Amino acid sequence: MLVAAAGLTSFALQNSWANKMLYQAGVAQIIWNQQENYGNNGFALAFTLNVKNSIITKPAGYGEQAIDSIAGRLASLRGEASSAAADTAEPAEKLPHVIFVMSEAFWDPTLLPGVTFSEDPLPTVHRLQERYGASTMLTPQFGGGTSNVEFEVLTGFSTSFLPSGSVPYQQYISQPIPSLASFFESRGYRSLAVHSYEGWFWNRNNVYKWMGFEGFKSLTHFTEPEYKGAFIADSEVSRSIIREVEKSEVPVFIYAVTMQNHGPYNDDRYGQTDIAIDGELTDEARQIISTYTQGAKDADASLKMLIDYFEEKEEPAYIVFYGDHLPMLGYDYDVYRQTGFINSALAEEWSLEELRSMRSVPLVTWTNVPVKAELPATISSSFLGSFALKALGIEPVGQFALNAELYPSLPGLLRNLTIDGGSHLSGTVPEEASALVEDYRLLQYDMLFGNQYLAGKIDEDFLGRLALPAYNIMDTEQQSLR
Repeated sequence: MLVAAAGLTSFALQNSWANKMLYQAGVAQIIWNQQENYGNNGFALAFTLNVKNSIITKPAGYGEQAIDSIAGRLASLRGEASSAAADTAEPAEKLPHVIFVMSEAFWDPTLLPGVTFSEDPLPTVHRLQERYGASTMLTPQFGGGTSNVEFEVLTGFSTSFLPSGSVPYQQYISQPIPSLASFFESRGYRSLAVHSYEGWFWNRNNVYKWMGFEGFKSLTHFTEPEYKGAFIADSEVSRSIIREVEKSEVPVFIYAVTMQNHGPYNDDRYGQTDIAIDGELTDEARQIISTYTQGAKDADASLKMLIDYFEEKEEPAYIVFYGDHLPMLGYDYDVYRQTGFINSALAEEWSLEELRSMRSVPLVTWTNVPVKAELPATISSSFLGSFALKALGIEPVGQFALNAELYPSLPGLLRNLTIDGGSHLSGTVPEEASALVEDYRLLQYDMLFGNQYLAGKIDEDFLGRLALPAYNIMDTEQQSLR
C-alpha cells in the first residue's frame, strides 16, 4: 500500500496534467473532512491528494542565528514601546470582553454596480463605517476555504508562505500552537470558540484544542435553535455569545463563526425576502442576489443584537466583525460579471484592482472602552489580531509582535497581491518591506515546522504554552447555549 501511495505521489507531483485527469475521472479531494476523503478515495489516492499540497521547503537562511536576530529586534522594539507607554499609563480598568465574529461569506451587496435595493441591507455596518471609517479586510480566500482565514486571524501566520491549495487545519496543526486564544487565556480570560455547524468540519474539534481554547461550542450545543434555511440562524450565535458573557466570572475571548449565509444562493430558502432587488439581471442572478442579501441583512441584525446588549448592560466589550470571503454568486463569477464588478471569469485576467475587490470584505469594530488605534483602510486577515491587541493597548507578543511592526508599512499581504501603507497595489512584495516579510516567513516556519527557536528566546510563557488540559467539546454543565 505504501509503495502504491509513493508511486501515485510521484505521478501527481511530476505531471502537471494529473489534476485534469483526476477531475475528468470524477475524483474530488474532500479537504474539509479527511475521514470522508479517505473513505471515498481510498488510502493511496487520499494520501496522494493530501501530500501534494503538504510539502514544505525550509526557507533559505533559516537557523537559530536568524531567529535570534529577529527575537533581539522584537525585544528592543518592545523596550522602546514600554518606555513610551509608561509615560502615558492610565489606571487599570475592568478588562473588556473581546469578541471576534467571522460572519459566513459576509460582504456588502450594495457594491454591485447597477443593482439597487429597496432598503439598506446593512444599516448597522454602514453606521459603524460612518462613525469609525470604512475598512476592509484582505482575505486569502474566495467563495470557500473558511478555515484558512480562521488560521490567519487566530495565529497571525500567513497562508501566503504555504503551498497553494494547502489547508493548515487539516495538514499542519497537530500539536499546540500559539494563538489569540492561548494569549488571552494567559491574560486571565476564558477563551471559547462558537460555531453553528458540525464540530468535525475543517477538523475544528482538534485544532481549537491545539490553539488553546478552553472549550468549543458547536452545533450539538444549540438546543432547539431557530433555523434560517438549512443552517442555524445568525441570531442564535449572538444569543450564544451573550449567554457565555453572562455566566462567566472573568472576561471572555470568544471566536464565533456563523453559518446561515452559506452558499449556494440560487435557492428560495427564505421565501418572501425583505428587500426588493432591481437592475438589468437574469432571473437566476436576481434570485441569487435576493437570497444572499437577505442573509447579509440577518447577519447585520445579529451584530446589532450584540451591540444593543453591551450598550444596555454597560459591560466593557470590544467587538470585531468581518466576513471570511466574498460569496460565490453564481458559476464562473456570473453575478459579478453581469453587474460589471469584474470583467472576466478567469482570475488570472483580473487587474490588481479587481483582485483586491474580490478579496476585500467589510471589517468593522464596536467598543465602549477607549482604544489606542484606529482601523486602517485595509488590513490582511493575518494582521487583524495584532491590530486588535494594539487597539486595546495590549503589548503584542511572539508572531503578533512582528506583525505589529510589519502591517503599518504593508497592511495587505496575499500570495499575489500586496498593498503598502500608501495604498499602492503590487503583485510582489515592495523592496522596502522585503526584509521584514522574510523575517515573517522565517518566524512562521520556525513555529510551524522548524525547531521553535523563538520560544526559547522571547515570550516563553506564550510561545511555549501547551493546549489547555481542561479543553472540552461537550461540557455537560453548558450543553445549552440558548
